[in-house]
Amino acid sequence: MTRTSIAVVAAVMAAFALSACRGEEQGRVTVYKKGQYLGQKDDTLSEAQVAVLRERAASQAGTSFGLTATVPTRGLDVRVGDEPAKK
Repeated sequence: MTRTSIAVVAAVMAAFALSACRGEEQGRVTVYKKGQYLGQKDDTLSEAQVAVLRERAASQAGTSFGLTATVPTRGLDVRVGDEPAKK
């Protein structure tokens, strides 16, 4: 191989390697600590969003049989923020 062809192959490989780095992957967490989330904090949910999530959880967890009879849903709740899970 000539020096020119080696330089062209090296340039193509470098371009391919650099194009593999997508913009949305830059700045993400790549070093992890066991038991600790190092990513960005989530936005706080509004009361309306929490109510919608509770309704969705209720519809998935329990079955309604008319106006009065329902199957009980044990421990149905949506945790907000750093609140511990209810048991």
